[in-house]
Amino acid sequence: MPVFAKLAEENIIGKGDEKMSPRNLNFITFPTGKAFVILIVFVFFVTSEAYSKDFCTFLRVIGQVFHLKENKPPGMPAKIQEGASEGDGVHTKVASRTHLCLIDTSDLFIAPKSEVVMESYLLDPPKSKETVVTLVTKGLIHMVVNFLDKANPPKFFIKTENSISAIRGTNVYVLIGKNFTDVFVKTGHIRVGAIQNKRAENTLPRLVEKQMEICAGGGGGAGAAVLKGAEKIGHDTILGPQKAIRIFEGISASFSKKVSVPLEYFDRLDKLMITGLPDQFQEGKDPKQLLDLIGLL
Repeated sequence: MPVFAKLAEENIIGKGDEKMSPRNLNFITFPTGKAFVILIVFVFFVTSEAYSKDFCTFLRVIGQVFHLKENKPPGMPAKIQEGASEGDGVHTKVASRTHLCLIDTSDLFIAPKSEVVMESYLLDPPKSKETVVTLVTKGLIHMVVNFLDKANPPKFFIKTENSISAIRGTNVYVLIGKNFTDVFVKTGHIRVGAIQNKRAENTLPRLVEKQMEICAGGGGGAGAAVLKGAEKIGHDTILGPQKAIRIFEGISASFSKKVSVPLEYFDRLDKLMITGLPDQFQEGKDPKQLLDLIGLL
């Protein structure tokens, strides 16, 4: 059985974890500097009547959070229950953070000093399948993927300048460093592929094609997807629960070794979501060592 077909049968979101419940999560700050571009693609099924340009809603706003219509600065202060539409931007300032709910009830948490752009593309309009694209240009995000309809669970991808991850219902932290991307998985599974070289627009990464076929229930709707600036996947790996990996920037993108992340390290992440990362710290050789070094400060 294909790995994602198997994952589709699993309800991967943790249950009974009050501390990590989407409504009880804290947030993490991050170092400034050059950041990767992260692209999160949510693939889910909606009817034509249910479709709306507002595909996410602000559920919580703390501090200075700005909603940029059509991503044009300076933007206006974000308001609770306000919807973000296609092409809108969200910027969070120092000690500021926000929580948005996607159409499919998945939760997107945006950390302080982050910048996000909402983009939307239709995967297969005749069949009313929609792809929602969220472009993160700076900072850190926390995604909790929920699905109420187990027959058609949501699927999404996290894409950086040098990696792409196919994800089934999961709880994941993504930290964008100066020349790397760190991915921490608490629950669920991610298939991470390293991008080695770019291809023409409107072509699909091999990893995305495989996942889209599963999303479409076969190969029929997969070829209709359009992802701007698609890249070729070099090699890929599965990242499971309580695992982390680092994807390095470079002409030939590479991974660190997979590292196990005990639950207490996720407690550290939760604390860092309150205090924020220190202004100066050693990044270490992998995601776990990064947290170790910060813990010594």
